[in-house]
Amino acid sequence: MCFIFPNKRAVGFFLKYLGDLSAAQRRPIIAPACITINDFFARLGGLRPADRMAAMLTLYDCYKALKPDAEPLDEFIFWGGVILSDFAEVDKYLVEPGHIFKNVAEYRQLQDSLDYLTAEQEEALRHFLGQFRDSGEYKERFRRIWDILLPLYHSFNEALAAEGMATEGAIYRSIAKSLDSVAVVDLLEEGFPDTERFVFVGLNALNECEKRVMRRMRDAGVAEFCWDFSSEEIKDGANRASFFLSRNVAEFPQAFVPDPDGLPRPVVNVVSVPSSVGQTKLLPIILDRCRYSILGSSAAPHPTIDCVDGPPAIEPRVLRPSNGVPAPLSMPDSTIPADGRSSSETAATLGMLRGGTVSGANGGVERSETVEEEEPTAAGQGIGINTAIVLPDEGLLMNVLNSVPEGVEDVNVTMGYPIKGSEFQALMDDIAAMQQNLRERNGQVQFYHKYVWGIFSNGIIRDCLSEDGKQIVGKIRKDARYFIGRDAFRGDALLELIFRPAEDIPQYLKELLIGIAPLLKEQGHMQMELDFAMFYYKAANRLEGMHLEIQPRTMWRLLGQLTARASVPFKGEPLKGLQIMGPLETRALDFDNLIILSCNEGMFPRRAVAPSFIPAELRKGFGLPTYEYQDSVWAYYFYRLIQRASNVWLLFDSRTELSRSGEESRYIRQLQMLYDFDLRRYVVKAPLQDAAAAADIEKTDGDLGAMQADGFSLSVSALQNYLSCPAKFYYSKVKGLKAADEVSEALDAGMLGTVLHETMQTLYGADKIISKAYLEKLLSDEPYLRGLVASGIKEKLKTDEVEGRNLIFEEVIVKYVLQILKTDLARLKKAGKESFRVLGLELERWKTIGGFRFKGYIDRLDSFEDGTVRIVDYKTGKVLDTDVKISDDNASSVVDSLFEAKENSKRPKIALQLYLYDEYLEGDPLIKGKKIVNCIYQTSNIFVSMPEEVERSRQFCQLMRERVAGMLDEIRDKSVPWSRTKDIKTCEFCDFKTICGR
Repeated sequence: MCFIFPNKRAVGFFLKYLGDLSAAQRRPIIAPACITINDFFARLGGLRPADRMAAMLTLYDCYKALKPDAEPLDEFIFWGGVILSDFAEVDKYLVEPGHIFKNVAEYRQLQDSLDYLTAEQEEALRHFLGQFRDSGEYKERFRRIWDILLPLYHSFNEALAAEGMATEGAIYRSIAKSLDSVAVVDLLEEGFPDTERFVFVGLNALNECEKRVMRRMRDAGVAEFCWDFSSEEIKDGANRASFFLSRNVAEFPQAFVPDPDGLPRPVVNVVSVPSSVGQTKLLPIILDRCRYSILGSSAAPHPTIDCVDGPPAIEPRVLRPSNGVPAPLSMPDSTIPADGRSSSETAATLGMLRGGTVSGANGGVERSETVEEEEPTAAGQGIGINTAIVLPDEGLLMNVLNSVPEGVEDVNVTMGYPIKGSEFQALMDDIAAMQQNLRERNGQVQFYHKYVWGIFSNGIIRDCLSEDGKQIVGKIRKDARYFIGRDAFRGDALLELIFRPAEDIPQYLKELLIGIAPLLKEQGHMQMELDFAMFYYKAANRLEGMHLEIQPRTMWRLLGQLTARASVPFKGEPLKGLQIMGPLETRALDFDNLIILSCNEGMFPRRAVAPSFIPAELRKGFGLPTYEYQDSVWAYYFYRLIQRASNVWLLFDSRTELSRSGEESRYIRQLQMLYDFDLRRYVVKAPLQDAAAAADIEKTDGDLGAMQADGFSLSVSALQNYLSCPAKFYYSKVKGLKAADEVSEALDAGMLGTVLHETMQTLYGADKIISKAYLEKLLSDEPYLRGLVASGIKEKLKTDEVEGRNLIFEEVIVKYVLQILKTDLARLKKAGKESFRVLGLELERWKTIGGFRFKGYIDRLDSFEDGTVRIVDYKTGKVLDTDVKISDDNASSVVDSLFEAKENSKRPKIALQLYLYDEYLEGDPLIKGKKIVNCIYQTSNIFVSMPEEVERSRQFCQLMRERVAGMLDEIRDKSVPWSRTKDIKTCEFCDFKTICGR
């Protein structure tokens, strides 16, 4: 006897059941042969199955022969797989290729002579042909490909057959067709010589080849059929879950009636969690909950996690452990980190298992329950093979493993750890991107910084680098160059292996993997990465043997395709302990406790629809799988899985930002609205911390000592930071913290201003006397000015050329420089002078104010008229009127705005800067006995008007002197803490927001 199952997991569980039965009866049992449906057909077929890559290349050769103007393999490889999938389905569903792939023109000429088609096929075909009444570029391109599909199908299969190979679909078709001339018993004798009877167990959606073989086996009396079709929900004809099973049961009668007494409904708990990863953090509580059984009817009040909306709580119920032993209810506090959020923002967890009264809602009615306290035990203790965690989103696997409580001694992961999302895959992606974006300048290969830094940040590289390599990485990071030359990586074997041009990509990868494998082995904790390296090595070796003439981007894409499904199996006892699996692995298996994560619409069920050249109308007409097919398969997976469970937990991500809809799965709604399940709904809230409530930072003696140390100085920007946020001043000046150096791809506002300052310093720094003739000469030589600006940009960005967005910034700065020159020339003409004197550029000045040493730079000090000195400051940002237009009349209001403004954006910060400039120059010989005026060259205003020259206000200086002295006293007053700003907008772009607690 041979049992045929949908997958290997079901085979393993079946054999375990037989073993348990044998042990219980204390007598040996001869186990029958057990096999999967795919292996069953493989043993019946006589051809060697062709792997997908070999099939793809053979298909392309046949395609080129039929289409002389065929696109290169680089393009074909991205959509040729669609044709392979279409051919496979045509074969497995026994569709006549000559019918479905007939030339569209021939179809239209047939008019009414479609007698060989069924009425359904004929209607679908006419709808399909109706789309070709009007011409169009895309329709024409589709028609040209469609017209060669039939000859391509035949030539492709003939080419594979010549090599002794066939696709899986062709093998299925050949087996089904062979039954026209060979008795099924004789066919089975070849593949299963010692088997007289076959039992098909737990199958669902069958293709036509499978049905034909099973029909012949049924008629020959050598097969039995066991369909998992018991619950009332699955039997409901309106439920898509019954779409295939109702037909299968009718055509292949059940060998026995399962569950003759019917099935009780499971207890279904629905948990809304505002996080994807946060769902996994609830597993310790849910697993502990699975150890309980609820006394009373299913209609009794239900416990909840948090209150939705409803009336006051009603009479509580008592929970007792199912085995009569008190269960632990004291759970440690845990956080639910929402994606992209700090843990402080998501500090709420299930409160229902902490003992006492818990409030919540069920169907709009608030409930509560009382739980008996007891001695605590390890969370999850006692959880075994009767409990399964199902992951529609395999990306949550590692989070799930990290969340399983210590009390769960045995865990079986049936899905393996996929390479997708692993550290090794991230490294390969960065290396591929780095290779595709390298460039050569002046005979040297250079690598784009973004991908270089991505490789540096990879955990594998960090752990495998030598000390010399780490020093090289540190130097490259410190230099922060836009493009990094190959020579920068000299001195470390691993870096030299990675950062070189991959002229032969497979060979490059093989050499790299051979070099990195011993380093991975030394680490001990990187066994999985070592296994992934082996998968990549095999893929590279495979591609190297094909000698493909394709572009590098295609080669990297193929490598990704060959390794996409690689996974490392977890070692352990597969039939023991908590089961963690994907939805496909649950087929034919039943569990007492089920926890299904990611029960969101679009994830469970999935919305993915495979691309196809066969339009939906023809697919439906010829009996090929459509969207409804996929929908029915997923519906069956769900309803079959929950039908024999006692407790079901369905968790979904309720967030609605970005592309997430926060919509729960349709199955949850169906249970409630169509089948009247009394769902227990729980809501996990993630309260946001009040940013304004963050505690102040206590000032310490160490802080005061740091401000008294040699080398400590203040500046305009330091005082501006203190006014905006004392905590920012504390982090930057007292603690000396600064943002990590990063490579800038484009000029930011600060860099733009710096390039402008340095350009003007170069133009005016060669001579102290600036004449009309000199200004006119500069204005006539724009290429020279542009060269100066370009040099400044390249220096700031540490790159060899100005490109992309920076070309626009270059143009902006050149325009600013030209306008400043024009403004100075107009000022000369207005004064009736032939030249003006530059007294200083980027003047460095020091001064002690209120016991603190201050340091500052003055952009420009000049004089157009005898007896008057201008303090000139270039500003590329916003300038308020209160920053410049300061007189004795408005001095008091300006000072008040500076020190008392509630919104930092309305604080006249430049006024503070001009005051300190005046302080720096107090008593300076350059201005002794002269009138001082302040002048702001705001880059936007100088295009429309002459900059105003405002004489220094003595009243303003006096008021500022008093207020600044008070502020400095406050800074050194230990009793005044470092407070955080109340203007939350200030925090948006703060360098310290990640450590501040906001």
